[in-house]
Amino acid sequence: LVLDPPFRLTVNTEGASPALSAAVANELRAQYRGYGALAGLLGRLRPLVLGADLARERRRDIFRALAEDKSLPALMAEGRYGEVRGLVEGHLAPVRLPGDFSIP
Repeated sequence: LVLDPPFRLTVNTEGASPALSAAVANELRAQYRGYGALAGLLGRLRPLVLGADLARERRRDIFRALAEDKSLPALMAEGRYGEVRGLVEGHLAPVRLPGDFSIP
């Protein structure tokens, strides 16, 4: 189990090799560092985007851009929240983050 709430990945060999499951889980834990914090952030951004007066396609594009930005998980894991905010604001345009919106 790779657990970084609210992000979760599971590895299962159906009992054939618990050691292999553990080894793969350790690799995944390192590979997906920061995804839990990013998932939490995206969950908080979702109502903002859904509540904006945007075409459905634009909302979809915003969500995909945020989810596919490979720099965001690493920046979240490293605590570089100012950079995260800048990238998020770029993806959200024309939606604006409220001034009191904190990251994380």
